[in-house]
Amino acid sequence: SNLTRGFAFNYVNSRPVGLLTDKTVTLLSTTGAPTLVYKILGVNRRLKLMFKKQIIEFCGMKLKSSQIFGSVDTSGKNTDEILSKITF
Repeated sequence: SNLTRGFAFNYVNSRPVGLLTDKTVTLLSTTGAPTLVYKILGVNRRLKLMFKKQIIEFCGMKLKSSQIFGSVDTSGKNTDEILSKITF
């Protein structure tokens, strides 16, 4: 299902209330820029915070873990290498 009103959240007294309180999330995200660049510039932290606050917690869920993988080659050349780094 989509994270829609009535399924993932509702409004009570004009305030959002998350409905998926029994769910946890493992966030996996990819970027084209090198991981080090994103770390130095603070982008990794901001991406994680954005997903956590604006989607995950908004819908009542809890963030279990987060992994951001940089330098993703859009031609798929390094897909296997990135997939091998995923941990749960």
